[in-house]
Amino acid sequence: MFTDAVSEFSITDHLDQLLQSVGLGRAGAACQLSFAHADPLVRSPHRLGAATAIVLAAQAVGICEIWRMRTKRTQTIAVDLAKALQSLTSLYLITMNDHAVDYRMHLGPIGGHFGQTGDGRWIFLVGAYPHHRDKLLSLLRCWNEPESIRDALLKWNSLELEDAANELKCPAAVVRSAEEWRAHPQGGWLQAKPVVEIRKLNDTAPVPFDAGQRPLSGIRVLDMAYVLAGPLVSRTMSEQGAEVLHLQSSMLPDLLGIYLDGNVGKRSAFFDLGNGEDEAKFGELLERTDVVVDSYRAGSLARRGYSAEDLAARRPGLIHVYLNCYGAEGPWAARGGFDQLSQCVSGVAATEGGFATPRLVPTYLINDYLAGYLGALGALAALIRRAREGGSYSVRVSLARSSMWMQDLGLLPGGQVRQAPERAAPPDLISTATPFGRMQHVGPVTAYSDTRAYWELPVAPVGAHPLAWT
Repeated sequence: MFTDAVSEFSITDHLDQLLQSVGLGRAGAACQLSFAHADPLVRSPHRLGAATAIVLAAQAVGICEIWRMRTKRTQTIAVDLAKALQSLTSLYLITMNDHAVDYRMHLGPIGGHFGQTGDGRWIFLVGAYPHHRDKLLSLLRCWNEPESIRDALLKWNSLELEDAANELKCPAAVVRSAEEWRAHPQGGWLQAKPVVEIRKLNDTAPVPFDAGQRPLSGIRVLDMAYVLAGPLVSRTMSEQGAEVLHLQSSMLPDLLGIYLDGNVGKRSAFFDLGNGEDEAKFGELLERTDVVVDSYRAGSLARRGYSAEDLAARRPGLIHVYLNCYGAEGPWAARGGFDQLSQCVSGVAATEGGFATPRLVPTYLINDYLAGYLGALGALAALIRRAREGGSYSVRVSLARSSMWMQDLGLLPGGQVRQAPERAAPPDLISTATPFGRMQHVGPVTAYSDTRAYWELPVAPVGAHPLAWT
């Protein structure tokens, strides 16, 4: 149960607990592990660096175990908490031909900000995409100007506005305390679930790892995810050799910076549901696919015959990874949401700035990255189980549950937090030639002694490749 009391902290104990929860333990001592630096690395009461480093380290243990199963070789891994923290800001550090592509520059007044409602509470509205922006402005009956939005919000009760916005499929969340959230039906449902939920869907013969130059050589991932957390699952797997094909509808809008950050190391193809030719090609793709990643609203793809169960029936041995904001079941399962909203509902924003003056974590985002890395961890754990005992598997992760897991690490002493820098130290960037131009971006965080993490492919324009495996 969450407590805001400052507690003793052991990063290795929390790593061991996470590994045990996904069935890895220390994965047969397949690696030797070390951490560098310690929180607070930025002025936040939350253990941002440790949370990110723990998940990256757990994912690295999975990589090491697969490498041992392939080659009988072990290796050492090192995770620097400072670099782990810096990875949370990678979205905002990307430059293309020395020009920034930070998507926040284009959000506008209703793009993503806190606002106070008539009952004195705070709500966060996300109108980053045109269809969300237009619906929110219509609901509020105001102009897309700060003063007009402020006046309109004061006419609403916070919880009623939250419900009304989500009824229109517009992302919105009221700031809650951690205790309020865990007493909420959705928060309570999440509290009863592990941070990474792995379920066996059916039985198959084992699929052992064959010889390969890299830990994930020969593993094919269909990335049917959108925005950031979902694409980060497959981006993380591509660091160690997985072949990834990102699928996206030709009708969906994209924010360039988000697309660039989430889709390094992949090919990209258009895939439109309802297009008979595309769906036939998808069936051919699925026959040779190991992992599918889905991050759309709960039920969106399932209604079209693309649920985890449907896909596993068509492709026995499949690993299906699903991410959303609030969890795959429960009263809020079908609500869309973003990182900022998961910080608001879970109590992170209230802890960061106070209930009367909430704010997001200093890195702005946290749960997109945690959930993406956790999804990759779950996929690796499921692949290892498939190699040993066979089966198809469902892996489920959510942004809000990731927040709750980070809270359960405990808070930092206030004196230490006040002495920490306001912002994360700037990371070293790598430079990559892409079809867009010369891209500077944050590279992989984890250091491996034998299987260096790197992306074989640069980010590709949306739809640049055929709907087929190489």
